[in-house]
Amino acid sequence: MVDALETMVRRIRPYETTPGTADRVFQFHLERIADSLLQNTKQGLKALHEAVEDFNGISLRNIPRKPRVGIVGEILMNYHRERIDSSSPTWNGMEWKSSFQA
Repeated sequence: MVDALETMVRRIRPYETTPGTADRVFQFHLERIADSLLQNTKQGLKALHEAVEDFNGISLRNIPRKPRVGIVGEILMNYHRERIDSSSPTWNGMEWKSSFQA
């Protein structure tokens, strides 16, 4: 579920009209999903569905699609996450993380 949230925030962040909105929605729903999963899986899925609705409600700029910038490497992603997230707007691209992990 966290992977789904991370995918949503990465896809929306480059296009949001108000910078930081996607990050705030991500943090809010990350906590909600974690709390819901403590109850049961059904509650966690319901919280994920609500997160999707909130991400879909974020106002986006009407601009051409940006190129994807691929980041590969589990260690790189774990130890340099903040640097990558803060740098990606200057690349004028959309960050993409490989879903394949060995």
